[in-house]
Amino acid sequence: MKVKNPVSIISILLLSAVLLSGSGCSLFILGSTLDPSEYLPKAVLIIVSEEVYPEIADRITTYQDDISADGIASRTIIWNSGDSAVDLKFLIQSAVPSADTGFFIGDIPAAWYEQKAFGSEEVFPTDLFYMDTDSIWSDSDDNGRYDSHSNLSVDFVVSRATGTAEELNFYFDKLHGYRSGTTPAYDGAFIFKDDDWHNSYRGNNFGLDTIYGSVSTFQDSGDTTRSSYLSMMLNEGSEYVYQWIHAYPPVLFIDVDGNYEIIRSQDIGDGTFKGNFYNLFDCQAARFTVRNLAASYLNTTDSGIAVIGSTKTGGMYYPVEFHKALASGGCWGSAYKAWYNTNGWADDEWFLGMIIMGDPAIRPYNAAGSDLSKGSRSVSNIIPLSDERKDEMYLQLRDFKPSTELPVDLQSEIEQRLNDY
Repeated sequence: MKVKNPVSIISILLLSAVLLSGSGCSLFILGSTLDPSEYLPKAVLIIVSEEVYPEIADRITTYQDDISADGIASRTIIWNSGDSAVDLKFLIQSAVPSADTGFFIGDIPAAWYEQKAFGSEEVFPTDLFYMDTDSIWSDSDDNGRYDSHSNLSVDFVVSRATGTAEELNFYFDKLHGYRSGTTPAYDGAFIFKDDDWHNSYRGNNFGLDTIYGSVSTFQDSGDTTRSSYLSMMLNEGSEYVYQWIHAYPPVLFIDVDGNYEIIRSQDIGDGTFKGNFYNLFDCQAARFTVRNLAASYLNTTDSGIAVIGSTKTGGMYYPVEFHKALASGGCWGSAYKAWYNTNGWADDEWFLGMIIMGDPAIRPYNAAGSDLSKGSRSVSNIIPLSDERKDEMYLQLRDFKPSTELPVDLQSEIEQRLNDY
């Protein structure tokens, strides 16, 4: 582990491009759909719930000062708890194009969606309602849940930070520390693919070697255990964690010889997990309307900074554009935008629940180990999954049922997701 001051990964990548331009190496990784003007937001609209604002106001001011140092403007709005998701979208529309990013802090309204995904009905919150400011959403049966929408393209990135005032203050102190160099920024990336997916993209690191000098991959059945996951997260750690694990909002289920060993959200807080950025291919792990794993990584660990995950069944199984955007110098929110507008928009069944949590304007700072020539090969070798394999994977997720008898209190927490709308 190293504590590092922020460095500009853009300058590193540009220098690498010059050095490699005559070497015959492909620079495929630099083909992100992001324009350099999109690497960071122009302006962040900070929406803070009225319940927590008085206790976190000083931290919001510090956050504004921090992003101002990166050339990002901001405006804070205190949100009335009685207003609706529709009211919030009107507010966002009035702020565009001056602002291109929103940071929702506290209990900010969820927009609810219902659909049939691979034959099963599902209901979930989706922040994509806010992210295409021109989009049209319909509720055909007038039950308070949208059930159709126009084609989507993200033009206003939204992220969330949820929790109590105490948890939010803890998060913003840690975030300030990450920018100033006092919050640990760990080395390398960690990929953990549990048994159901150990043959999916086997041996590929999804282009993460364009960002990090080392990528640790656990994908064999003997390596993907609860103890091995905890050992990595509690000891060595990684700046970027990409995990494929069965989950419900408050709990991970790791397959060990056909039985499931669990890691609950409070287990994450009980230990000092060493990770900064999390890509959670863990179903419903970012369902922010109930107790969830994503918030636990952010609010209860000493180093968690940002998360991408899903509020429903699904996750990011093809993260190429996301990683390309980060490697090119894009912040967390810009990488989400690049990924969604390239891949996510085309498949609601998989991706309509994908959201980000934590600071949307933050960038991973440990990119100094970049090796673009190596990374370009690893990315160009990734072939998108066939429709048949995607369907098979989704059904594995949808039909997951833990074989292990669960504690009564955990079962109650899991069932909350069925009544949170």
